[in-house]
Amino acid sequence: MPSPNHYIPPVPPRLSAVDDTHWRNRAACLNHPTVPPWTFDDQAGNGKEDSAARARRIATAVAVCKGCPVRDACLADVDLRFDEGVRGGVDLRKLRAKQRVQLADLPDDDIRHGTEAGAKAHGRRKERACNRCLEGARRAKAERDAAWPAKVPCPTCRKPIRRRDISRHVKRQHNFGGAA
Repeated sequence: MPSPNHYIPPVPPRLSAVDDTHWRNRAACLNHPTVPPWTFDDQAGNGKEDSAARARRIATAVAVCKGCPVRDACLADVDLRFDEGVRGGVDLRKLRAKQRVQLADLPDDDIRHGTEAGAKAHGRRKERACNRCLEGARRAKAERDAAWPAKVPCPTCRKPIRRRDISRHVKRQHNFGGAA
């Protein structure tokens, strides 16, 4: 019998019926008897895992997922921006690569060729911008640069200074901002 001063934590309440029916609680990877949870994660090797070891780990995880009753729900819950490893029996690196290929196969209807926006749209699709879009981006940058003068007067001495050098000039020439 523990002493009266010994703290005994309360027993956590049993999960409600709603939580018991959540698909994650029925997943085959949850408390698997032979496969540890880190097998499904890409951070398992901490960057020290060679490609053969990774392939074995991924194959083991995929084998566990093959017989999982909630495989489709698991795959539907994937967010490719953040999730890593194996989910729903699929290596997410391969799924991302497949998605990139599908994005490259999109029609050019959403790209306004010959504009800076077109060059950015190419970048979002993870592809090199076409020459028309590159030229449009250069033209837009030149227009922006022309709108802003190359040199501005120093607020203290009124000497014309290149815009990018103004803060350095003020610090060094006028002893503002710390060291001389």
